Amino acid sequence: MPSYAGFQLALELSNILPVKEVTAFAYTALLNLARELSNSGSDIFVEADLASIFGRSPISRELEKAFKDKVHISTVTTLHEGSEIQLRTGAGPTVIRAFQDSRYFATIVTLSALSYFTPRDDLARMIANGMAKRAEAKIPGASIPPAYEGIEKTLAACSTQCGEFQWTPYRAEIEKRLRVSMRDYSWSPYYTRLTPAVLLGAMDFLYAIKHLPSHRIVTVSSQAGFIPLTIWAHYILCLNVVITGLPGEDVVFGNAEEPHVFIRWRRSDLPDREELNWNLEGNEEGPEICLHETDMTILLTTKPEDHDSDSLYSAERHNLAGYGTVFLRRSLNVDVILSDDDSIYVELVGLIVGFAVAASQRMARELPDPIPQESDEVEETGQIIRLESWRIIDAAKLLFAGITMDPILCWNYAKFYSEHRLSEHTLPATFDSYFAGVPRHRPGFSPADRMIRLIESATKHVLIFAHVVEVDKCGDMPIILTDDVTSFTNLIRDVREGNDHPGLVRWDEAFDGVSKLLSSAEFFSRDERRRSLSTESLCSDFGWSVLLNTYADLDPGDIRPELVRIRKGTPTHSETEERKLRIVDGNAVERSAKSYVYPVEIGPEYTPRTFAKSTSKKEYYTTLSYEFQSILFISFESTREWQDHGGSKHFQQNLAYGKMAKHLFNTHLIPECSHLNKSHWEQANKTKLGPDAVAILSGYEELDDGITMPQRIIITLTKGDRYIRWHAIIYLASEVYHSRRRMALRPNSCCEPCALDFVASQPGKWYLIL
Repeated sequence: MPSYAGFQLALELSNILPVKEVTAFAYTALLNLARELSNSGSDIFVEADLASIFGRSPISRELEKAFKDKVHISTVTTLHEGSEIQLRTGAGPTVIRAFQDSRYFATIVTLSALSYFTPRDDLARMIANGMAKRAEAKIPGASIPPAYEGIEKTLAACSTQCGEFQWTPYRAEIEKRLRVSMRDYSWSPYYTRLTPAVLLGAMDFLYAIKHLPSHRIVTVSSQAGFIPLTIWAHYILCLNVVITGLPGEDVVFGNAEEPHVFIRWRRSDLPDREELNWNLEGNEEGPEICLHETDMTILLTTKPEDHDSDSLYSAERHNLAGYGTVFLRRSLNVDVILSDDDSIYVELVGLIVGFAVAASQRMARELPDPIPQESDEVEETGQIIRLESWRIIDAAKLLFAGITMDPILCWNYAKFYSEHRLSEHTLPATFDSYFAGVPRHRPGFSPADRMIRLIESATKHVLIFAHVVEVDKCGDMPIILTDDVTSFTNLIRDVREGNDHPGLVRWDEAFDGVSKLLSSAEFFSRDERRRSLSTESLCSDFGWSVLLNTYADLDPGDIRPELVRIRKGTPTHSETEERKLRIVDGNAVERSAKSYVYPVEIGPEYTPRTFAKSTSKKEYYTTLSYEFQSILFISFESTREWQDHGGSKHFQQNLAYGKMAKHLFNTHLIPECSHLNKSHWEQANKTKLGPDAVAILSGYEELDDGITMPQRIIITLTKGDRYIRWHAIIYLASEVYHSRRRMALRPNSCCEPCALDFVASQPGKWYLIL
């Protein structure tokens, strides 16, 4: 049976590859190629179908060299020490194959450009529908299209392996040349949003011109999607593009004497805008695209009314360095046009940074596991988050690269907005001259309202990346340009409204913020059931990954769960070569401790110690359709003391990075104490306990019919082993609702007496994890 399956695959391969190619490759080489592409997320048949359209013409030699210089280098780093998962950057199977075949190379370059401006799911759907219409129209060479899922996966493989190449400079050059003829040019998502009609027409019309350049002309009736279309036609295929209908002279890309593509600029096509709608659904019909003879006789036309253009979004990317600069310049240049060195930019950046600092001083953890209180109220507010101001400054310097940042101005605004609400009345007077030039589009909607929304959105971007460890190393990461950011929304609202209570921050606030800016597809939208069962710990796209801080193999007392890390590379299994864009928590049956009997220490003193120590750690990964599932198995051996009280000698604990971050967020980290001599801490010395505390030789409290120990403080004897401390964090988090206790974790920088003193000084009932 296996040989039959291989024979069938070989027959299918022979149908999609030229005969000379089949005979040139060994049978096993074809199977290996198919397997490698499949493991990387792509598909040999889908790539062939796409190459039959996008690979019909060689591309610009200049672009080919620039593209290869960027993506040909591959690097491999381990996700963490001992992990089976690696982070791989650069060329993978799809790109390596493309380097050897001009058709496939032209295909990946074109798809890379289109994916840089269009959400992957939208692009895959438009390509699939376009290929189906080509087959229905019996266009020569058209075949039954591959499934949407296959196209989407191939687009993902292309994006992850070509993520090093930036298309932003090409977009910038197009806009720069347009401004020469159109002084009042302002950006719109309309300009990067390709419609199905234009994409379908371009899939054949552009290549028809390449085949007969002196006999064919393409016209596009309006400027919708003109930026990616110009990149495709001119910078990739070397066609001459003319943008006509501008206030000034036509803008020509290439040779004006031999035009190939005309794009008509229509001022009336743009809706009346009072502000940018960065990712608003496209409800415009979009342009008509036609293929003509040179005498302008129409040969073929694709019309917008023949296609479904609803729910199309723009998802243009920009590298993190300078992202905020582009964001501000586009947002301010809607009704009025400012020079790039206008003083308002320095003032606005200072205000945004200052407001971010003021907001950061109000942050507190929103407890993932709320704790009921005696009054039957539920406590949702956890530990105050101490985000260092230098993290905000570092993030802002990267985001607003190209705009001068005045530190004194930033600190003055930070002080001001820590004492005053952000409102129209507290905006600086230096903005008045800008406001005076902005027309009011409707009653009650002022330029100051728009400015406040801009400040709020930019502040959320700053706060997101202020939570990234070593953010200065992430400047090349391509993320989606958008104002649709939900992370830190509640915090910003509370600060603006002047509420006295802390602004609550979710445990995955920063991770979720970076993930949505990095990934062009909502992974879990396909399966809500799976979303409710799995916690995501790593998200990857375009050759970059954001991961929770728990991936650092550290003691929980040394981890700040609110921070995240960003690294180059796509998760790849070192043995199978499979690549996935997500890692989620796995589940497995564990061999837990059998005993529920353990001694307690009550009285004036106790001896800090542990009831078990870890003996081994094993990490397992399971491959699913779109993601890896990860789970850690920690084996423990208990102490003789615990065994003498009926405890099992060996037991296991399952850990997962998402669950670890979530439950650590539920834990209050005790501050460092002032004692300098820490050498004696490792010794098992008697230390004070007190009348309202009890020490238990376990990592959890036994709940017998809902009855818990009467003491206000329960100390879990888990000293000296990082994984037994994780064991306590995981188990106690599941008990806080019934026990009504908060959780406190002693870091290695605090001695046991000071840890107990700190917890004793806090109101309510507590677990103290030693």
